[in-house]
Amino acid sequence: MRKPFTPGQICTAIAEHGLVCGDSRAFVSKLLGLADERLEAGFCEGYWSDHWDYLMDLVEDYLRIYPDRKRRLLLGRTDYRFYDSAGQVRPRSETYVLSSRRVRQYGSLYHNREKEAAEGFAAGGTNWVKGADGAVITTTLLGKMLTLALNKFLLLDQEGMGMEMEGGKPGWNDAMNGLPGLFGSSMAETLELDRLLSFLTASLADGTVEGEVSLPAEILALLDGIAGILEEHGMDGAARWDAAASLRERYRAGVYAGMSGETGQRSAVQILSVLEECGQAVRTGIENAWRLGNGIMPTYFTYEAAEYETRRDAEGREELTPYGLPGVLVKKFVRRAVPPFLEGPARMLSCMEGCELQKKQMHDRIRESDMYDRKLKMYKTSGSIEEISMEHGRVRAFTPGWLERESVFLHMEYKYLLGLLRSGMAEEFYEAMRDALVPFLPPEMYGRSTLENSSFIASSANPDEKVHGRGFVARLSGSTTEMLSMWIRMFLGDGGFCLEDGELRFVLHPVLPGWLFDGNGEAAFTLMSCCRLTCRNAERRNTYGGNSVQVKEIALHYADGREEHVAGDTLPAAQAQALRAGRICDMTAVLA
Repeated sequence: MRKPFTPGQICTAIAEHGLVCGDSRAFVSKLLGLADERLEAGFCEGYWSDHWDYLMDLVEDYLRIYPDRKRRLLLGRTDYRFYDSAGQVRPRSETYVLSSRRVRQYGSLYHNREKEAAEGFAAGGTNWVKGADGAVITTTLLGKMLTLALNKFLLLDQEGMGMEMEGGKPGWNDAMNGLPGLFGSSMAETLELDRLLSFLTASLADGTVEGEVSLPAEILALLDGIAGILEEHGMDGAARWDAAASLRERYRAGVYAGMSGETGQRSAVQILSVLEECGQAVRTGIENAWRLGNGIMPTYFTYEAAEYETRRDAEGREELTPYGLPGVLVKKFVRRAVPPFLEGPARMLSCMEGCELQKKQMHDRIRESDMYDRKLKMYKTSGSIEEISMEHGRVRAFTPGWLERESVFLHMEYKYLLGLLRSGMAEEFYEAMRDALVPFLPPEMYGRSTLENSSFIASSANPDEKVHGRGFVARLSGSTTEMLSMWIRMFLGDGGFCLEDGELRFVLHPVLPGWLFDGNGEAAFTLMSCCRLTCRNAERRNTYGGNSVQVKEIALHYADGREEHVAGDTLPAAQAQALRAGRICDMTAVLA
């Protein structure tokens, strides 16, 4: 313990040496209370465009249990910091290049070895952005989320639809790694931005955040700059895009070596006004993309430089970028379509509020498209991509139906299924579930235990029929998280902990099909790791749709042996508090 350690290392040492310390969990807990946390990271490959997407999942999951702590979550702590990295994204003047008579975006990333070697900078260790006085810059979670939202808004592409991949890496589909060079953009991240902006605007509008908000001066300048761009250009045309890209480049250059340490205030009303304009602009871009997709939300766009000129120095010589190729100034871009991928629709189902009819129509269109594997009755990462060039990424070099190319990648397929459930399409969800979830697959086809997930399942697009439906690379992938989210949604529906007239409540709206109940008419799961929740449905009818059953009574069994019965589907404040505190060990919901 004289050097950095992990809790796992301590537990291993205790076990290996046969040390006696009583309750090892209590020991480690006390030890961590005495230790200083160090978040160690070092710049390696670059900035994937999707790595921020899961923030709202964490926020929403927290608020499903603690809806009464929203203000405390956003404003209660002021010690949120900004990680200081040796990595840097170069400006357009250094990345827009002429390569084989084609304009591309290459060399986006700069690994600043000088910064990494500077005194006081811990290479591969913990580094936080500091102010001019050497103090670490801190803010609230609201400040961090605002910083994220404003930066991502400035990454909207030339037509205000997809989010640019100018960090040199693609998004979730890692094998589409050629997209950044083709000025690629992704609707998946735009849909997540809409979700983030919706949360922030709701928090500012419902009184969770009110009065004056204190923010670092650089973030306030970013907020004011975006307001000015929207006022002058709206979201139309190249002028808006160029102004936004220039603002983000100035911002990055200004904070890379550190921040001023100065703070300022804006009222919640002022911030709300700017974010509402941003949200409207983002939704306009989403609507435009939807129309272009002809009923299926696109995932990717690429852009081609239609008008450009070579950058030259004062003596008329071509300027070379750090990548070693001639730099260019692009005056006009032309969008190029990319075949549909499943990620765009999956994000739309999960992120966009409302639009139920559009989502239902999109699901029907996908079932008719090449993204649906009719042989396996599963959903592939995309339809055929034979028509796109090898420049789009290594995905084009894979065999169809293998890895990220037209296979059933469980993480994304499960994300799509969860989207169906969130969108209220329970019938469609359960129809797809019985064909697509691993536990329902024939083991002889899957080729391994159906109690474990795989990274991907080879689809019928693969030329080798013997591998169709077989799972490859067993792992705890993102499909595990998506499955847990489905499970919770199935048993709680749109319920869970909530506030009603300022009081905590727990609402139970299960979305379960009749066939999922056992011979005794019961279906159960463990809630919050300590309470067994049993839904008792004697008639084994669906809990959704026509002729459905609803929760009529909830029986509570406390850890101290007490029993209590509550009429209806909602636990009042006292019982909801007891459930959240772990004092209720068993609940039985009677449906009729």
